[in-house]
Amino acid sequence: DDDHNIFTQKLCDFTLQRNSDFMWCPHCSGGFINDIQERNCVTCPTCQKKSCFKCREKWEEQHEGKSCEMFQRWKAENDPAFQAKGLAAHMARHGITCPSCKYRYELSRGACMHFTCSQCKHEFCSGCDNPFMRGNECGRPNHEMLGFHCHCPRDCLSRLRDYPIEKLQNILQKGTVEYQTEPTEAQVRQAEEKAEEEGDQIRVQCSINLQKEDGTRLYDELCGADTAEGHAGLCEKHYREYLVQMINNNALDPAPFMDADDLVNVIRQNDLMDDKPKQQSGVSEDDYKKQLLEFVQTRIRLMRAKKDVAFDAGAGGGGQGGVGGRREGNDPQEAGDRIGEVAEEAIDDDEDILGDDDDM
Repeated sequence: DDDHNIFTQKLCDFTLQRNSDFMWCPHCSGGFINDIQERNCVTCPTCQKKSCFKCREKWEEQHEGKSCEMFQRWKAENDPAFQAKGLAAHMARHGITCPSCKYRYELSRGACMHFTCSQCKHEFCSGCDNPFMRGNECGRPNHEMLGFHCHCPRDCLSRLRDYPIEKLQNILQKGTVEYQTEPTEAQVRQAEEKAEEEGDQIRVQCSINLQKEDGTRLYDELCGADTAEGHAGLCEKHYREYLVQMINNNALDPAPFMDADDLVNVIRQNDLMDDKPKQQSGVSEDDYKKQLLEFVQTRIRLMRAKKDVAFDAGAGGGGQGGVGGRREGNDPQEAGDRIGEVAEEAIDDDEDILGDDDDM
């Protein structure tokens, strides 16, 4: 009976996660279905709180009549609490999203890149979304001895987080991508007020949200580390993460900034050493590096550029079938009934797999 119930629950969860109308609530651990796709202000039947179905953010009245992009710009320009967080707010919007069930976490990607979704238990790299696999489950030969591993591309945070900050900035500069170096005025003002209250020196502290573990539970906590000048109100580790995020969002390739040994490592990590160009007699080191670079860029793909849904060009605008216009909360009872219907449909469809209780 227990095995049957577990299988039924897993089947229900799997079916729901494949439904494009299903979303996890950003306020609680519940999930629900939005049957009216034009409606973006939806109410969770579990906690009765509202959120935006489009960008998965907690609903605020200022979002009414604005696209998700317009709303985020409004917050950046008008919300003191949002401004005080500086780049931490930007990185929260670009936090970790489970590639399996799409549940969003407003957390830093740093530290251990092996992330396990609390909702669907999918294990993946938080830097590139590629799955973690055991041995040769990945389909590559001779990987049975690797244990639990992930094939991260060369532009994944796990590959770039040890780069010097100046090198990451250089990649952005060559790609003509602007990046921030100074904290916001609100951050500085908040630090000044705190210093005056405590009789201490002015210190802008990193406000990135972290996930920590005390041995029995996971909990969220602000970083709180002191920030350095030129790091836009973030600690060194999280400023690196921000720069890599900008590189990824703009699909910039770090390969031209690698030396020959780094390029060979990229080739090795992708099991292409047999195809690697051989350095011919008389070929200079610089010319051979160009051959390696061309091989890497033509044979090994980059990570797909990550874009926050709130800044998706297809988000739509007011009065055009997008987010604008009058939005009312969905009926919680109706949403709960619809989830039950989906679960029943999934069980009916797979009745031949489930079988009778006596067969479990």
